[in-house]
Amino acid sequence: MEFAPGEELWIQDPAFADFLQKELQQRSSRGLIEWLKRGGRGPVAIYGLGLLALVITAYILLLPPVSDALANRVPASVDREMGASFFEGFQKTHAIETEASTQLAEFAREVGLGSDRFEWYVVREDVVNAFALPDGKVVVYTGLLEKLEAPGELAGLLGHEAAHVRERHSIRMLVRRGLGSSILGLFFGTGASGSLVGQAEALGGLSYSRSFESEADREAVDLLISRGLDPRGMIGLLHRLVDESAGDSRLELFSTHPHPEARMEALEKRLEKNSEQITEDPELKTLFDRLQSGL
Repeated sequence: MEFAPGEELWIQDPAFADFLQKELQQRSSRGLIEWLKRGGRGPVAIYGLGLLALVITAYILLLPPVSDALANRVPASVDREMGASFFEGFQKTHAIETEASTQLAEFAREVGLGSDRFEWYVVREDVVNAFALPDGKVVVYTGLLEKLEAPGELAGLLGHEAAHVRERHSIRMLVRRGLGSSILGLFFGTGASGSLVGQAEALGGLSYSRSFESEADREAVDLLISRGLDPRGMIGLLHRLVDESAGDSRLELFSTHPHPEARMEALEKRLEKNSEQITEDPELKTLFDRLQSGL
């Protein structure tokens, strides 16, 4: 009895006892809020739950803009330091193909990605993956290159990874992950380099958000269109990788570049508005064939 803890009330009338039992069952089924009220925990628990919901909502809505604002305060030297730190250890345990890397760089220059900001590397490994480092190094595995069937597919892939570099997606993603801990030191102008470079080992398997992937896809398609190449090459690549991904443990591309179906749908809609003339680039085809023949 709530009004007399430890006391018992005996009901001799069976009908009235049955009525009270049903009433108790109804009160018990009214949910968490009623249970909290009966236990005397109502106000504190209800306010606590409300505050928790408010914090979660604010976190979801404010995290991207706040983390991007913080990332803008990270100097470019941190991008270079992070990339160099990761690649130093990476090249000790992975076989980099010098000749294929040179040919990939030639292909990139022909596409329009010949800026000194980028470095291109081919790794001899049976893994279907590619990734970009903050300092402009782009790594493509032979396992992925072997699956490509047209120059436009490789051009789209390189354009996508180059966009990750230009838009500083790695830095922005790491800041987003670290928000609320050491990255808050950026507000006070200290600790940026140490906090971020300490996460350099995560770069190779960094998974980007849907918005970052979409932004990189758009820039890759715009690059293809500007060069007069078939922008559907990238969509074809995504379709083929989705088809071949079932049961293939080597397919790591979608673990670091998620949401392929949504990405393909967005690209299809974007290309519906494009009416640019598509032309063939013989030099690009030659460079593509030379690269694949040496794999």
